[in-house]
Amino acid sequence: MSALFSAALYVALVIVIGAVGLRWLLLPRSSITGPARERIERAAAGSAMLATVAVLITVPARVALQLLDFLEPGEPWRPALNAILTATQSGSAALLQMVWATAALLAFSVAKTGRVRGWRAATFAVVVLAMTPGMGGHPAAAEQPVFAMTVATLHVLAAGAWIGTLFHLWKAAHAADEAETRSLISAFHRVAMSAAGLLLLTGLYAALTMLPTFGDLFTSAWGRLLLAKLALVAAVAGFGAWHWRAAEARIASLGTLSVGRSIGLELSIALGVLLVTGFLAGTSPPS
Repeated sequence: MSALFSAALYVALVIVIGAVGLRWLLLPRSSITGPARERIERAAAGSAMLATVAVLITVPARVALQLLDFLEPGEPWRPALNAILTATQSGSAALLQMVWATAALLAFSVAKTGRVRGWRAATFAVVVLAMTPGMGGHPAAAEQPVFAMTVATLHVLAAGAWIGTLFHLWKAAHAADEAETRSLISAFHRVAMSAAGLLLLTGLYAALTMLPTFGDLFTSAWGRLLLAKLALVAAVAGFGAWHWRAAEARIASLGTLSVGRSIGLELSIALGVLLVTGFLAGTSPPS
């Protein structure tokens, strides 16, 4: 159950980061302007608001599950809850997630009205939110925790810039015309390549620091989960490369809905990546 809550949290964070990625990275590289751009931005802000609400639901649920594991029979729950929130890394991360998810929700509500200051405030809140998984996970217990948590933050941001922006591209493609869809896809591939490269580098660092030997990649539960994640990431990357080469021809012959369906399939595989990530977060690396 804890892994499912972790996966749900990662999905929500990726969507929130993706909205910021769409606003600052994707749309400026596209040829979309005027009312069409405003429509896409507002839709992304609306989706990000729902994702921040999901964070505000998921985080207390995870804390409640941790509390149930922490409590002894007959022990009062309030002191135990206070101990979790104030004396554990995961509790501190949960408090930050609640505070900054609330801030992001308010900022995205302003961004949804078309105000740039809302996007700026949301960007700051999202960056802080991206720090929290590392603060409450394995990187916090690393030999060099500050560096490890920085790498983990970059990993989360890269995942959001790739998979999260893809989610918003998929949504936009359902309401965009052919020219807008082609422009978005063309701009996205440049963003995705950079994000995928950063994701690979930060993931490699995690593997090198958490796997004592190469054999642990195949013999430990953590290593096998990592292999599963890498396979799914490769599948998402393969779909991305195919879209890059074939999207324009498919749009011309079959229309934008055909591309929307294939992007939806790509997102389904990406959901698998986030699900495995949730299990990774709850599995101890080999020692």
